Amino acid sequence: MKRLFQKKTAIPLGILVAGLLTMIGLSALKKAPEEKNDGDNIPIADVQLLELRDIKLSVKAYGQVEPKHTTELISQVTGEIVAINPAFNRGGRVEKGDMLVQIDPRDYESALLQAEAQYASAKAALETEVAQSEVAKEQWADQSSPTVLALRKPQLTQAKAAVKAALAAVQNAKRNLERTKIKSPYHSLIKARHISLGSNVTPGTPIGTVLDISVAQIRLPIPANDFQFLERGNNIGVELISQQGNKTHTWSATITRDEGIIEERSRMRFLVAELEQPYELKNPLLFGTYVNAEISGITLKNAARVPYNWLSDEKLITIKDESISFADVSIVRKNEDHVIIQGSFSKPQTVVTSALEYPVEGMKVKTKPTQEPMSAVVDSENAL
Repeated sequence: MKRLFQKKTAIPLGILVAGLLTMIGLSALKKAPEEKNDGDNIPIADVQLLELRDIKLSVKAYGQVEPKHTTELISQVTGEIVAINPAFNRGGRVEKGDMLVQIDPRDYESALLQAEAQYASAKAALETEVAQSEVAKEQWADQSSPTVLALRKPQLTQAKAAVKAALAAVQNAKRNLERTKIKSPYHSLIKARHISLGSNVTPGTPIGTVLDISVAQIRLPIPANDFQFLERGNNIGVELISQQGNKTHTWSATITRDEGIIEERSRMRFLVAELEQPYELKNPLLFGTYVNAEISGITLKNAARVPYNWLSDEKLITIKDESISFADVSIVRKNEDHVIIQGSFSKPQTVVTSALEYPVEGMKVKTKPTQEPMSAVVDSENAL
C-alpha cells in the first residue's frame, strides 16, 4: 500500500521538475534586450527647397455659347408670301440685307402711286394758293388794315398743311412697300422658319428667327469671393476650352462687361465674354456649346503654390539647423489639394514635404531631399 502511494506521487513531481527545467533552459537561450539608441528616435523628413516668385492667377468658370443678338422676324403688313430665299431654312446663312421673304407687293405699289398722285395734287393746289395770295396782297395794298381772310392767309396755311399730309402719306406708302421685303438685319444663321410659300400673313405674324453670327457671347458665373483675384476693367483675356470627341479645342476670347448683379439663388456674379466671328474660325465655336473658361487674374508677388500638408496651423513647416521651424505666411487662396501662399522671406526655404506627427518648434529631424529646388513660378492653369 505504502509503495503504491509513493509511486503515484513520484510521477507528477517528475513532470513538474521536468517542466521547470525546460523553462529555465529556454530562458537561457533568449537574447538579452539591446539598449535603445536615443538617436534612432529622430524622425526622418522629406524636404525640398521652396523659392517665392510672382504667380499669375486665373479664375475658372463655365458657360454656354450664345449669339450676341437674336431676332424674331415678324410681318408688319398683310399679304401672301410670294417668294422665299432658298437659304431661309434652319441652318442657312445669309448676309446683312439679304431678302428672306417677299410678301405680295402689288397692293402697296398701288397705294404708293395713289399717295404720290395726291402729293402732286396738293403741291399744285399750294402753288395756286400762293399765286392767289400774291394777287390778294396787290388788291388790298391800298387798304390800311385788310383782314387775314381777304389776304387768303388761312387758305395758304391749309394748302401747305395738305402738302405735308400728302408727303407723309407717300412716305408711309413707301415704308409699307419696303416692309413687303423681309430682310436679314445682320450676317445671320437661320434658327427657325415659320411660314411657307403661299402663306397669308398679317401684322404680327411670326416669320422666323435669326442669330447674329458676327459675335458670340458667353455668360460666366463667378463666385463672389473669387472676384478679388480678377483684374479690374474690360478687355480681360479668357481662354475657352471644350472637349469635342477625343480632341480638346481652345479659343481666345475677351471679357467685355460685368453684369453688376449678384443672382439671388446662385449668389453668383456674371461676366460676359465675347468672341468675334465664331463660325469663321479654323475650329468653329458653335452656338449652344458648353465651354470651360479660364479668366486671366492678378499677379501675386512673393507667392507659391504648395500642398496642404506643407502647413501646420497655417504656417509653413521649414528646417533650420536640423530642427523644425515655422515660417509665417499668408494664405491667399485655397483649393481642393493645394493653397496659394505669400511670404516675406527672400531666400529659398527648406520645407518639410512629408507628413510629420505632431511637429513642434525646435523638434530635431533628419532630412532627406526629395527633388530639385521648387520654383513658385506657376502657370495660370495650376495657380487657381
